Amino acid sequence: MPSSEETEKITLLGTYLAREGMRFVYLGETELCKDCRLRGACLKLEEGRLYEVKVVKKIKHSCPVHEDGVVTVHVVEPEIVTSFPSRIAVKGATQRYEQKLCEKIDCANYNTICNPEYLFPEDRLHITEVIGKIECPVGYNLKSVKAVRKKE
Repeated sequence: MPSSEETEKITLLGTYLAREGMRFVYLGETELCKDCRLRGACLKLEEGRLYEVKVVKKIKHSCPVHEDGVVTVHVVEPEIVTSFPSRIAVKGATQRYEQKLCEKIDCANYNTICNPEYLFPEDRLHITEVIGKIECPVGYNLKSVKAVRKKE
């Protein structure tokens, strides 16, 4: 299994967000990015994915989107917490992520663990730890797990 360091990417991030350990979902480019000379450095990330800042460099650049400018950062896709049916939530297993079809959208787990915005149906996740059983208000037999996205 590749470590985070093997999938590290260098990009630019707004100075107010650029803190080691900061997690963010990359939302893609805006109209203001079209004519920016640094555009290529910013567009190295995959839209809709969760990233974690590992290293922050000190050199600041002006940016049409970020009022206080941007700095160079090293980011990785971090280990995430999500849920799987208990029968397939096994440490060391690689499972395809499936969005949970649940109508209980006010559940605390709905967006955070069961249907995180940064996971897509085609994603394959390598389970690194089984955290435990989830108390599901609908009655699904789920476990929360820590996992990393397996790139093909």
